Amino acid sequence: SVQEEVGLRGAKTAAWDVDPYMGIAVDVTQTGDTPGEIDGQRMQVALGKGPTVKIKDSSVECNPQVVEHLRKAARKARIPYQDEILLAGGTDTAAMQKSRDGVLSGCVSIPCRNIHTPGEIVSLKDVERAGKLIAAAAKLNVGCAVIVEGEVIASPNPKQPVELKATALTLEGDCPADY
Repeated sequence: SVQEEVGLRGAKTAAWDVDPYMGIAVDVTQTGDTPGEIDGQRMQVALGKGPTVKIKDSSVECNPQVVEHLRKAARKARIPYQDEILLAGGTDTAAMQKSRDGVLSGCVSIPCRNIHTPGEIVSLKDVERAGKLIAAAAKLNVGCAVIVEGEVIASPNPKQPVELKATALTLEGDCPADY
C-alpha cells in the first residue's frame, strides 16, 4: 500500500474505510536459498517454488482461517505454494488485522532475493502464480453459504448482512452463529 515502509499508513486508512470481512495483503518475502542467515536462522522459502502463504512475521500472526482459506484455494487451483514465517520485518497484514473491530487477515508473498535493493530478484512464475492464487482465493467461498428458496447466495459478509425475505432459508458450511 501507500507508505507501507514508513508505518503501514495506506493499509491502515484503506482497511478503516472499506471495513472488509477479510483482507489479503500482497508483498515480497525473503528467501533462504542463498548464503546468509537472520539471527542464525534461514528462511525456508525459495525462488521458483510458488508464492507463499504467510503464517507470521514480526508484526502479525495471520488468522488461521485466512491461512487455511489461501491454502485451500491453492490446492483447489493446483497452484504450488510455500508456507512462510518471515524472520524479520512486517507487512500491511498487521494494519488490516487491527482495523476497527478486527479484520481476518493474511498475506500472499512473492519470494524475492535482495529485498529493498535496486537488484531485487524474483521468479516470474512465482509472480504469475501469486496473481492466480489471489484470484482463486477471491473466488473461493469462505465456508458459509446462504440458500434462499433453492438459490445460493455465496459468502455473504457478516459485517454487512443482507436482509432476506424468504420462506425457505437454510445455511450450509461454517456460518457464524449470528446469521
